Amino acid sequence: MATSGEQAAISGYHTQFKIAAWEIYAAITHGNLEWLELASVEAGNLDDVFIGLTDKILAWQIKDRSNRFTYNEFANIESGLIVKMFASWAALAQKHAGKPIDCRLITTQEMSSHDVIQSFGAADKPSFASFVKNCWNKIRAGESYGKNWEPVLDELCVLLHCQQPQLLDFIRSTHLSFDYTLPDQKDYNPLAWL
Repeated sequence: MATSGEQAAISGYHTQFKIAAWEIYAAITHGNLEWLELASVEAGNLDDVFIGLTDKILAWQIKDRSNRFTYNEFANIESGLIVKMFASWAALAQKHAGKPIDCRLITTQEMSSHDVIQSFGAADKPSFASFVKNCWNKIRAGESYGKNWEPVLDELCVLLHCQQPQLLDFIRSTHLSFDYTLPDQKDYNPLAWL
């Protein structure tokens, strides 16, 4: 008989397996699948979906949790997800030079709008949700993100042991998807993600 821990683990893998299956199917259907790996050591923390396409590499981390995702969970020096994702992305970018790495964090968690980022360069401190909307996503879109975010980016550079150009490359390569729900199979268009 399965223990509650085993049941929770299998339940958590459901989202991961379903997204991976859909992306593999989409790549086969689209005709651009070159290779795929399951539980890849090479992909490090980005091994939940690790697929080589003709034009890019998909390297995704998928989390199925119910708590709110805070800045501290994202950027904690000991266990922060960005540290692991950045290291995995940097290694993959070096090994697969010339092919873009499509790095993603996909989670069922909602972003916290009640935590504060102390390093922000103004008295009114923003939340993690504000960071994603007003800094991360603006960098990804090539838009201006405001000078008050510079101390936060500097803090991330120290955390990740990198210079700001490499951090900005990582951010431009990395999509953060929060509050994710699996679509109904009849409504899912896997080619929309490619």
